[in-house]
Amino acid sequence: MSVVNVLSYVETLPPDIRDKLFESPWTCQAVLRSLQPLAKQYILRLMWIERPVLQGTWTLAAVRLTNACMHACMHAHYARPF
Repeated sequence: MSVVNVLSYVETLPPDIRDKLFESPWTCQAVLRSLQPLAKQYILRLMWIERPVLQGTWTLAAVRLTNACMHACMHAHYARPF
């Protein structure tokens, strides 16, 4: 079973089962190890935030990241020599 399939399976679990599963440090470590390097960086940095992050902050960060990625892709596309 691939990592994507395992994470997809975990997403389908009822919240109470999922919460119980993530009480185990071994589960958390396995999920962290299965993430892409950038996702690992986000998770590890989030662990040190001392107060809750509001939903609006996540939404704004996602929009900014998406815009930055689109800008970088367009720049890379138009900067290529023909």
